[in-house]
This record gives sequence, C-alpha cells and structure tokens, in this order.
Amino acid sequence: LSYEIRTPLTGIIGMTDILSRNKLPEEIRQIVGTLRKSSEDLLNIRDDILDFSKIETGNLVLKEIPFNLRDEIDFCTEKARIFLAGKDIHFITVVDENVPVNIISDPYRLRQIMTNLINHSVSNTTKGKISLNCSLLGNDNGHVKLAFELRDTGKTFDSGILKKIFSEVVNIESKVLTSEDESVFGPVMAAQLVRMMGGKLIVESPAEP
Repeated sequence: LSYEIRTPLTGIIGMTDILSRNKLPEEIRQIVGTLRKSSEDLLNIRDDILDFSKIETGNLVLKEIPFNLRDEIDFCTEKARIFLAGKDIHFITVVDENVPVNIISDPYRLRQIMTNLINHSVSNTTKGKISLNCSLLGNDNGHVKLAFELRDTGKTFDSGILKKIFSEVVNIESKVLTSEDESVFGPVMAAQLVRMMGGKLIVESPAEP
C-alpha cells in the first residue's frame, strides 16, 4: 500500500515541476503550486504513518552522521516560508553563535522534527510572528546538547488539547479528524522522535484571556 500511494503522488509532484517551468498565467501558477503542496502533504502523511509503524515495532534506526546544523535549519525555515506566502506572519530564526556548525546526529530525523513542529505553528497562526531559536545547553567532551525553542502568536490550547496534539500514543486506524480535533500526525511524530533521540519536548500555551 505504501508503494502504491507513493508512486502516483511522486508522479503528480513531477508533473507540477514540469508545468511550473512553463510561462503560466498567475492564477494557473498558484493552482499548480497548491497542487504540489497538497501532494507533498499527502506524501509526508504517508511517511509519518510508516514511521509510526517502525517505532511501534522497534525497527526505526537512528543514523549518526556529520552534517551542517545551520543548513538543516535553513532548509526547514525556507520550506515553511513557502506556506507563509501571502500571510501576515513574520518568521524569525536565530542560531546562537556558540552553537557548533557541524554536529553528528540524524539530520533527516532532526529535519522531520523541526518541519512537523514548524508546520503546526504555521497552521495554528493567522497573523503575528513565529520564531525559532537554537541555543547550546552543554558540551561534554564533544557530546553536544542543544535546545530548540519555537514560539508563535497563534491560538491558545488548554492542557487537554495539548496532550492530545502531542500525545505519546496514537491509534492510526481509529484516528478521525474533525473540526474540533486539533491533533494531527506531525506533532505526535515529532514528540516520539525527540524522545527516541534522548531529548525532551516541553509544550506550553498561555491560558485563554
């Protein structure tokens, strides 16, 4: 089923790339862009479901390879800015100077965590600001501990909804999304990956006025 879903989606994404290379009226170009984004969202959902299955069966293996941390952060933030086009939202990214340029970890999983959490902030915010800050918590003989703080001026949630959004366990087969259900796969996936990588995810939302 995974292969059968991925094949047509990658085909659609490929066709939108071909279309976008041509001179198109602005209205058609926006439609093509929306089609691509929607296809990518479906592909991401498919990947998240696969990762859930791997975590549940203990088959998800984290890589340890060197990579440029700032490049990964830039990739995630630039990708998010595509979805912010036309919105009254200011996106700020700050990486403290003492944060190492290169680290050894799993760049794909780190990117997956940041992308899922940033996407949640983007969907949660209609105007105002989203900020991402990366700071160094400690460096014990080369073992680096980093802190990522993501803030947005979007709507607030009570503790019950926050627990649902970032829950530790999700039943994929029975998960039904409604307009009142704020939970999606991305934040739960991010929370599980943070724990697998030895980190801790803390979520706070100010109380409703």
